Amino acid sequence: MKLMADFDENDAPRTVLRGEGSRRGILDAAEDLFTERGFARTSLRDVAERARTGRGAILLHFKDKDGLAMAVAERAAGRLRAADHQPAASPLAGRISALLEHGDSALVLEVLVHVLSARSEVRRHHRDFLARRREGVEALLVRRRPAHVDPVAAAGRERAAAVALNGVLLGIHLQVLLDPESVDLEAALTSAVTMFDRNLDDVWR
Repeated sequence: MKLMADFDENDAPRTVLRGEGSRRGILDAAEDLFTERGFARTSLRDVAERARTGRGAILLHFKDKDGLAMAVAERAAGRLRAADHQPAASPLAGRISALLEHGDSALVLEVLVHVLSARSEVRRHHRDFLARRREGVEALLVRRRPAHVDPVAAAGRERAAAVALNGVLLGIHLQVLLDPESVDLEAALTSAVTMFDRNLDDVWR
Protein backbone atom coordinates (compact mmCIF):
# COMPACT_ATOMS: atom_id res chain seq x y z
CA MET A 1 0.00 0.00 0.00
CA LYS A 2 1.26 3.47 -0.86
CA LEU A 3 1.86 5.56 2.28
CA MET A 4 1.40 9.36 2.39
CA ALA A 5 5.16 9.71 2.79
CA ASP A 6 5.61 7.94 -0.53
CA PHE A 7 2.98 10.04 -2.33
CA ASP A 8 4.28 11.75 -5.46
CA GLU A 9 2.39 15.03 -5.94
CA ASN A 10 2.99 14.77 -9.68
CA ASP A 11 1.00 11.52 -9.95
CA ALA A 12 -2.32 13.26 -10.58
CA PRO A 13 -1.01 15.66 -13.24
CA ARG A 14 0.67 12.77 -15.05
CA THR A 15 -2.60 10.86 -15.00
CA VAL A 16 -4.43 13.84 -16.46
CA LEU A 17 -1.77 14.24 -19.14
CA ARG A 18 -1.98 10.54 -20.00
CA GLY A 19 -5.76 10.87 -20.27
CA GLU A 20 -5.50 13.89 -22.53
CA GLY A 21 -2.87 12.18 -24.63
CA SER A 22 -5.10 9.12 -25.00
CA ARG A 23 -8.07 11.28 -25.99
CA ARG A 24 -6.01 13.22 -28.52
CA GLY A 25 -4.62 10.01 -30.03
CA ILE A 26 -8.14 8.60 -30.43
CA LEU A 27 -9.32 11.80 -32.09
CA ASP A 28 -6.33 11.79 -34.45
CA ALA A 29 -7.01 8.18 -35.43
CA ALA A 30 -10.75 8.75 -35.91
CA GLU A 31 -10.14 11.86 -38.00
CA ASP A 32 -7.71 10.02 -40.28
CA LEU A 33 -10.10 7.09 -40.71
CA PHE A 34 -13.19 9.23 -41.31
CA THR A 35 -11.23 11.08 -44.00
CA GLU A 36 -9.85 7.89 -45.59
CA ARG A 37 -12.92 5.61 -45.38
CA GLY A 38 -15.85 7.80 -44.41
CA PHE A 39 -17.82 7.74 -41.17
CA ALA A 40 -20.11 4.83 -42.06
CA ARG A 41 -17.23 2.50 -42.99
CA THR A 42 -15.21 3.18 -39.85
CA SER A 43 -15.87 1.13 -36.72
CA LEU A 44 -14.78 1.77 -33.15
CA ARG A 45 -12.56 -1.29 -33.46
CA ASP A 46 -10.83 0.34 -36.45
CA VAL A 47 -10.26 3.50 -34.45
CA ALA A 48 -8.94 1.56 -31.46
CA GLU A 49 -6.47 -0.35 -33.63
CA ARG A 50 -5.24 2.82 -35.34
CA ALA A 51 -4.89 4.61 -31.99
CA ARG A 52 -3.23 1.53 -30.42
CA THR A 53 -5.69 1.49 -27.56
CA GLY A 54 -8.71 -0.48 -26.45
CA ARG A 55 -12.33 0.02 -27.46
CA GLY A 56 -13.09 0.65 -23.79
CA ALA A 57 -10.85 3.73 -23.80
CA ILE A 58 -12.92 5.20 -26.63
CA LEU A 59 -16.16 4.57 -24.76
CA LEU A 60 -14.65 6.08 -21.61
CA HIS A 61 -13.74 9.34 -23.36
CA PHE A 62 -16.63 9.68 -25.85
CA LYS A 63 -19.45 7.32 -24.71
CA ASP A 64 -20.21 6.03 -28.23
CA LYS A 65 -19.42 6.48 -31.93
CA ASP A 66 -21.69 9.51 -32.23
CA GLY A 67 -19.90 11.19 -29.35
CA LEU A 68 -16.54 10.47 -30.96
CA ALA A 69 -17.77 11.80 -34.30
CA MET A 70 -19.04 15.04 -32.78
CA ALA A 71 -15.73 15.56 -30.95
CA VAL A 72 -13.89 15.12 -34.27
CA ALA A 73 -16.26 17.58 -35.95
CA GLU A 74 -15.95 20.15 -33.18
CA ARG A 75 -12.15 19.98 -33.22
CA ALA A 76 -12.11 20.42 -37.01
CA ALA A 77 -14.56 23.33 -36.75
CA GLY A 78 -12.24 24.95 -34.21
CA ARG A 79 -9.36 24.73 -36.68
CA LEU A 80 -11.58 26.30 -39.33
CA ARG A 81 -12.32 29.27 -37.10
CA ALA A 82 -8.62 29.66 -36.31
CA ALA A 83 -7.75 29.51 -40.02
CA ASP A 84 -9.49 32.79 -40.86
CA HIS A 85 -6.53 35.17 -40.58
CA GLN A 86 -7.43 37.43 -43.50
CA PRO A 87 -7.99 41.15 -42.79
CA ALA A 88 -11.58 42.26 -42.22
CA ALA A 89 -11.43 44.37 -45.39
CA SER A 90 -10.65 41.35 -47.59
CA PRO A 91 -13.35 40.46 -50.16
CA LEU A 92 -16.03 38.36 -48.53
CA ALA A 93 -15.93 35.89 -51.42
CA GLY A 94 -12.24 35.16 -50.94
CA ARG A 95 -12.50 34.72 -47.19
CA ILE A 96 -15.42 32.31 -47.31
CA SER A 97 -14.02 30.34 -50.23
CA ALA A 98 -10.71 29.89 -48.42
CA LEU A 99 -12.46 28.53 -45.34
CA LEU A 100 -14.79 26.20 -47.20
CA GLU A 101 -12.01 24.81 -49.39
CA HIS A 102 -10.09 23.99 -46.20
CA GLY A 103 -10.00 20.21 -45.70
CA ASP A 104 -11.60 20.51 -42.28
CA SER A 105 -14.79 21.90 -43.80
CA ALA A 106 -15.42 18.72 -45.78
CA LEU A 107 -14.55 16.59 -42.73
CA VAL A 108 -17.05 18.42 -40.54
CA LEU A 109 -19.84 18.03 -43.07
CA GLU A 110 -18.97 14.37 -43.70
CA VAL A 111 -19.44 13.63 -40.02
CA LEU A 112 -22.58 15.69 -39.58
CA VAL A 113 -24.32 14.21 -42.60
CA HIS A 114 -23.92 10.69 -41.22
CA VAL A 115 -24.67 11.26 -37.55
CA LEU A 116 -27.62 13.62 -37.90
CA SER A 117 -30.72 11.82 -36.74
CA ALA A 118 -33.71 12.20 -34.47
CA ARG A 119 -31.48 11.83 -31.40
CA SER A 120 -31.64 15.12 -29.54
CA GLU A 121 -27.95 15.29 -28.56
CA VAL A 122 -26.71 14.93 -32.13
CA ARG A 123 -29.31 17.40 -33.38
CA ARG A 124 -28.17 19.88 -30.73
CA HIS A 125 -24.55 19.58 -31.83
CA HIS A 126 -25.54 20.03 -35.47
CA ARG A 127 -27.70 23.04 -34.60
CA ASP A 128 -24.88 24.61 -32.60
CA PHE A 129 -22.39 24.02 -35.42
CA LEU A 130 -24.69 25.70 -37.96
CA ALA A 131 -25.31 28.57 -35.54
CA ARG A 132 -21.57 29.17 -35.22
CA ARG A 133 -21.24 29.19 -39.01
CA ARG A 134 -24.08 31.73 -39.34
CA GLU A 135 -22.59 33.87 -36.62
CA GLY A 136 -19.25 33.82 -38.41
CA VAL A 137 -20.83 35.12 -41.62
CA GLU A 138 -22.80 37.70 -39.65
CA ALA A 139 -19.58 38.91 -38.03
CA LEU A 140 -18.01 39.35 -41.48
CA LEU A 141 -21.04 41.36 -42.61
CA VAL A 142 -20.94 43.57 -39.53
CA ARG A 143 -17.31 44.42 -40.24
CA ARG A 144 -18.23 45.28 -43.83
CA ARG A 145 -21.32 47.31 -42.88
CA PRO A 146 -21.21 50.91 -44.21
CA ALA A 147 -20.83 53.53 -41.49
CA HIS A 148 -24.07 55.32 -42.38
CA VAL A 149 -26.27 52.23 -41.93
CA ASP A 150 -28.42 51.93 -38.80
CA PRO A 151 -27.11 48.80 -37.00
CA VAL A 152 -30.50 47.95 -35.51
CA ALA A 153 -32.24 48.05 -38.88
CA ALA A 154 -29.37 46.16 -40.54
CA ALA A 155 -29.19 43.29 -38.02
CA GLY A 156 -32.21 41.40 -39.34
CA ARG A 157 -31.11 41.66 -42.97
CA GLU A 158 -27.58 40.57 -42.08
CA ARG A 159 -28.96 37.53 -40.25
CA ALA A 160 -31.13 36.61 -43.26
CA ALA A 161 -28.17 36.99 -45.62
CA ALA A 162 -25.99 34.84 -43.35
CA VAL A 163 -28.65 32.09 -43.24
CA ALA A 164 -28.98 32.17 -47.04
CA LEU A 165 -25.24 32.09 -47.75
CA ASN A 166 -24.61 29.42 -45.13
CA GLY A 167 -27.32 27.24 -46.68
CA VAL A 168 -25.93 27.63 -50.19
CA LEU A 169 -22.38 26.81 -49.19
CA LEU A 170 -23.32 23.80 -47.07
CA GLY A 171 -25.60 22.60 -49.86
CA ILE A 172 -22.69 22.69 -52.30
CA HIS A 173 -20.60 20.59 -49.94
CA LEU A 174 -23.44 18.12 -49.49
CA GLN A 175 -23.69 17.68 -53.27
CA VAL A 176 -19.95 17.03 -53.43
CA LEU A 177 -20.24 14.36 -50.74
CA LEU A 178 -23.17 12.64 -52.46
CA ASP A 179 -22.05 12.99 -56.10
CA PRO A 180 -18.40 14.06 -56.23
CA GLU A 181 -17.96 13.19 -59.91
CA SER A 182 -20.63 15.65 -61.01
CA VAL A 183 -19.73 18.69 -58.91
CA ASP A 184 -16.71 20.97 -59.30
CA LEU A 185 -16.32 22.17 -55.71
CA GLU A 186 -13.95 25.05 -56.43
CA ALA A 187 -16.03 26.38 -59.34
CA ALA A 188 -19.30 26.10 -57.41
CA LEU A 189 -17.92 27.86 -54.33
CA THR A 190 -16.37 30.60 -56.41
CA SER A 191 -19.63 31.17 -58.27
CA ALA A 192 -21.74 31.31 -55.10
CA VAL A 193 -19.58 33.66 -53.08
CA THR A 194 -18.77 35.90 -56.06
CA MET A 195 -22.48 36.44 -56.75
CA PHE A 196 -23.04 37.16 -53.07
CA ASP A 197 -20.10 39.58 -52.92
CA ARG A 198 -21.26 41.48 -56.01
CA ASN A 199 -24.72 41.99 -54.49
CA LEU A 200 -23.53 42.68 -50.96
CA ASP A 201 -24.70 46.29 -50.94
CA ASP A 202 -28.29 45.07 -51.33
CA VAL A 203 -28.14 43.76 -47.75
CA TRP A 204 -28.03 47.33 -46.43
CA ARG A 205 -30.49 49.05 -48.80
